[in-house]
Amino acid sequence: MIRSATEIWNKISEVNNLEFEFHLLENKVPILVAKDVFKNPDLVSEFLENLDYWETRYFINSDNVRPGLTHRFPEMLRPAITHQINQRIKKLLGVSNLDIWDLYVQCTSGNMTLDSTGSLCCYPHVDTPLLDTIDDIPCFVANINFSKSKDPAVTGFWSWKEKTNVLDFNREDKNSLANFYNRHELQVVDSWFQIKNYEDFAFETSVTMEYNSLVVYPTMNLHNPYIEPNWFLDEQRLVLSIFYSLSPEQLDFEERDIDTVSYSWEHLRLDTLFNYHPNQTKFE
Repeated sequence: MIRSATEIWNKISEVNNLEFEFHLLENKVPILVAKDVFKNPDLVSEFLENLDYWETRYFINSDNVRPGLTHRFPEMLRPAITHQINQRIKKLLGVSNLDIWDLYVQCTSGNMTLDSTGSLCCYPHVDTPLLDTIDDIPCFVANINFSKSKDPAVTGFWSWKEKTNVLDFNREDKNSLANFYNRHELQVVDSWFQIKNYEDFAFETSVTMEYNSLVVYPTMNLHNPYIEPNWFLDEQRLVLSIFYSLSPEQLDFEERDIDTVSYSWEHLRLDTLFNYHPNQTKFE
């Protein structure tokens, strides 16, 4: 008999009561960290490992620039897969709802294949358009590490022209970064390479994710997986990524939580993104 994946997931995916740590890496990059996310991480890891994974280099007419192998969950499944984690983050941000912009598992290694562009996946990026829009964009991402390798699961953060977040870019900064991507889009390379400082990119800092830990950061910060070419040759790097979008209209919290909600919005720079602060909320 074929088993229901829904039944399996509901049985193994219980989430602990998460305690979020606020960090400002090198006084530049805001992140949130929560450890011991799932009560049964090995079972969750086994579930994820047995999904179907596809090489991103064969994705046609896609804005995907991820390397390696990926499993992308269909939109209709995303709320069920992320429900328990969503509840914890909603409380922290004081919102009644969180929209799941994307949800996938990424499987990578130092000898992985690259995306269809051939090399863009090797350079730092943001997950939002460089154009001036806040409509239907992911505001932040939560990555959960299930890697079992001896090599560290690292996310690196860069600056472009000494700015780490596109919220601080002027028009010249945006145009120059867009031109960089355009110049390198047709560059064909055979294998993954890890950059640090390159042209106007400067490597600023990084975070190493522990097994079964969660790291949240704004999608507007320049970032990329940090993977040396000789890493993850024994066991692949396995990370579940949840991309969230929200709006100030979804704010819904008790007045006693104003300090926590305000600090969380400020830390992730949501108040800057939306030009709205939770302290503007009116309570009845």
